[in-house]
Amino acid sequence: MFWSHDPVAPRQTPEWVEQMRQQLRPNAFLRMIENRFVPFESSFVDPAWWATCEGVGARSLVARADLPIFVGVDASRRAIARLDTT
Repeated sequence: MFWSHDPVAPRQTPEWVEQMRQQLRPNAFLRMIENRFVPFESSFVDPAWWATCEGVGARSLVARADLPIFVGVDASRRAIARLDTT
């Protein structure tokens, strides 16, 4: 097994590494480019965002409290940058 924290492919120039550093989130860069184990970057919903949804004086927006409510969530994640520049 070969394990390296340094770029070894010919296409991984210092300019490419810097480009990836700018395009990727910090932990994604460490994980994908430097081949390091890193913790999760964030929680599913940022606690500050969730707090803005909570209202002290919140009340129901519908006249009937027995109406069912359906919620859909798309929790998928996608890459924000391409790793190859070819």
